Amino acid sequence: MRNYTVDVFAICYNEEFMLPHFIKHYKEKFNANITVYDNYSTDRSKEIILENGCNYIEYGSDNQIRDDIYLQIKNECWKKSKADWVIIVDIDEFLEFDFDISEYTIINTKGYDMIGGPESRSGVYNALMSKHVMFRPDQFLQIGYTAGCHRCTPQAKKLQGSRKHALLLHRKFISEEYVYSKHKAYEERLSAVNKLYGWGVHYQGVTKENVAEQFKELRKKAILV
Repeated sequence: MRNYTVDVFAICYNEEFMLPHFIKHYKEKFNANITVYDNYSTDRSKEIILENGCNYIEYGSDNQIRDDIYLQIKNECWKKSKADWVIIVDIDEFLEFDFDISEYTIINTKGYDMIGGPESRSGVYNALMSKHVMFRPDQFLQIGYTAGCHRCTPQAKKLQGSRKHALLLHRKFISEEYVYSKHKAYEERLSAVNKLYGWGVHYQGVTKENVAEQFKELRKKAILV
């Protein structure tokens, strides 16, 4: 079915656990050329990216989470792509679909928070994760992601969304300890810019009890995806 080329762009900080699964997914599903913007990771992220034949680009933010820089990268990274399609995602976001996309210019998605390991098919629908991450670069002047990059206001020569929805699987909820550790690391790196604008402040004050309760609620609602 696939007769198109795909460039994938992603942003990374200390993702040595998820990166091998991410790279495998996009190479197997899309035969994609993958470019990773790395925020000076301190784990093996750089080695994993390069060992797997991906393009590696460093960007700095003084070891802080800066959503303004993150937003700029996502809005600009695809503009020189010569591929038929671009996919712009985070390392824990896995796109998949099984329908013909030849008549469309942007793919609509249904987002799910997946619970369990990287191969889990158990998840909960999350409208916030139903993001526009795949589009034809030759048809777009701007993608126009807004803060957080969950929504966009595109400018396009032709804007034709897919009638069917791809799945966008958010593989964040690996385990309670995994989520708690991630959130504490995010909290420690929140920049003054983020705090000023309220970006990522939901990472502040996270406790193990909060995370356990979140997993409990997700497990109650989970379906086979």
